[in-house]
Amino acid sequence: TWEYHPTNFYALPTRWMGWVATPPPPSPADEPTTHASYLSFTSVATNQMTVNWISGNGERRIVVVKQGTITTWVPVDGMSPSGVNANYLSAANQGDGNKICYDGIGSSFTLTGLIPNTYYSVMVVEYNGTAESVNYFTAGNPLAGTRSTAN
Repeated sequence: TWEYHPTNFYALPTRWMGWVATPPPPSPADEPTTHASYLSFTSVATNQMTVNWISGNGERRIVVVKQGTITTWVPVDGMSPSGVNANYLSAANQGDGNKICYDGIGSSFTLTGLIPNTYYSVMVVEYNGTAESVNYFTAGNPLAGTRSTAN
């Protein structure tokens, strides 16, 4: 693939007449085929809780959290997770109050920044790849559940 950049017109000898080679986009990583399973919540307190699961077969996974109702945001292939923070208040809103509060290779994390006596819904999504090759496994039913913080 070639692109024309007139501002590079005189940048010889590495460029010819403003045309530069552009590498093709990376191929997507293989999609995982097994969702995480067995969601549990431990060490539930007024402002935090530990979220636990058995990992599926992705290289990594994200945990999407939403206060109140079930999670409604679905990640898009080719877009790496961003705005991730285990503190719910500090995580970036991905839309409609859905926030990515975990991105990693583990099978648990402590979710903080929560409001007492409030329900939080979580969804664990397996994925492979990095940068533009990210491929999420969202088909079927990713692991999801809801838990209230303590009074």
